[in-house]
Amino acid sequence: MLKNDAYMLWFVKCFKAEYAKMTLLYKRFGSAAAVYNAPQSDIRGLKGIGAADLKEMFSGEKDAKLGEYIRLLEKKHIDFVSIESENYPALLRHIADPPFGLFSKGKLIDEPDTLKVAVIGSRDCTDYGRNAAYRLSRDIAERGAVVVSGLARGIDGTAHRGALDGNGYTIAVLGTAIDKCYPKDNTELFDEIEKSGCIVSEYPPDNVYNTMNFPRRNRIISGLSHGVVVIEAALKSGTGITVEQAIEQGREIFAVPGNIYSEVSEGTNALIKDGAVMVTGYEDIFADFFLKGHNINIYDKKRSSDSPKENTGDIHKTAYGYDNIYDSKDSENNKADTDNTDSAADNTIKEKSSKSKKAAGLVLSADGHGNGTAAKIDTEINREVLNEPDVFRVYGCFGSTAVYPDEIVEASGLPVQTVLYALTVLEVSGMIRAVPGGKFELR
Repeated sequence: MLKNDAYMLWFVKCFKAEYAKMTLLYKRFGSAAAVYNAPQSDIRGLKGIGAADLKEMFSGEKDAKLGEYIRLLEKKHIDFVSIESENYPALLRHIADPPFGLFSKGKLIDEPDTLKVAVIGSRDCTDYGRNAAYRLSRDIAERGAVVVSGLARGIDGTAHRGALDGNGYTIAVLGTAIDKCYPKDNTELFDEIEKSGCIVSEYPPDNVYNTMNFPRRNRIISGLSHGVVVIEAALKSGTGITVEQAIEQGREIFAVPGNIYSEVSEGTNALIKDGAVMVTGYEDIFADFFLKGHNINIYDKKRSSDSPKENTGDIHKTAYGYDNIYDSKDSENNKADTDNTDSAADNTIKEKSSKSKKAAGLVLSADGHGNGTAAKIDTEINREVLNEPDVFRVYGCFGSTAVYPDEIVEASGLPVQTVLYALTVLEVSGMIRAVPGGKFELR
């Protein structure tokens, strides 16, 4: 562990992440190292610092106690990163009240250009909400984006499960000590995330459970993310707190529409009324970031090529008896479309892809062009791109002449945002190119 991280670890351990006290001392002394090395006389008498704090800071041999604590963390496979470290998550560093340090289990990966989406919602969700959270998170994760949530019952836990089943990376933010799974019935999920994703908390392993810590952790969920997707939330709820913090942090807000007669959808429907982007599929999220010019990777070539795990059980049940964006019928139709697309894609590839280039990641920039390194495309990469039914449909709209996006919208029958997303995928994959006048043509 780096020396500065060790000083901050001591600082966090002493104050159990009590932000007000830590901020007071940090601003006065300028660094965790300076607090560590300050004599007791310089700290005694400071407003807000009591006798118990002084005892925690100055009892025993500091260096020996710190070394013992570091070994304890190593034994428990717990890592720690300080806000003073360059490895601290970039997005989180710039919120108004970032944690001074983060404990983690698993591998904390922070690639600034990779899209990170928080998926949150009600603990007491309906089957519809659970189904939407699972499918949306799986679809996001399959395409290389990171899913962030809070490991709570209901929407949070289901979002993590969807990301894992999509062979993706997910971050679970705890409101408890880093080594304490809450709720306990998510222990199996906790263990899976530690292996394939990351568990994070600002609270050390010996921290006492406190319900007030859960609202505090919400700022980290939104702070780690580029945008927040809300799936089922009452008008007044913990989810609402996260949304407020996300807005203060300048994050994009998305909401999945819900049953107008359900209390757990009152919050999400109100968000849409107030201007949140309505989400009926992952394309809405990706297209919104593209249209707003975010420089974010939403199609990561490093994602696993393994097929996502088959979901079993009643995850596709709908609660209200009407077809919705993630209905079980939709799942069956998508499977059929994919099966049909495989053979059709092969034929189309042979006809149209002689000049195509391999995608090196869809990195969106303000001018809409990818900055990935192009290489000669092969059939497997083309199939990977064209296996998305909507992308394949848009590709099929091209002929010998350049076309406008609105012509493709009319010809394909797809929503504008879906067409824009598909055009971006095809352009960065090297299969089409933009030409003067706002048109696109085959390469």
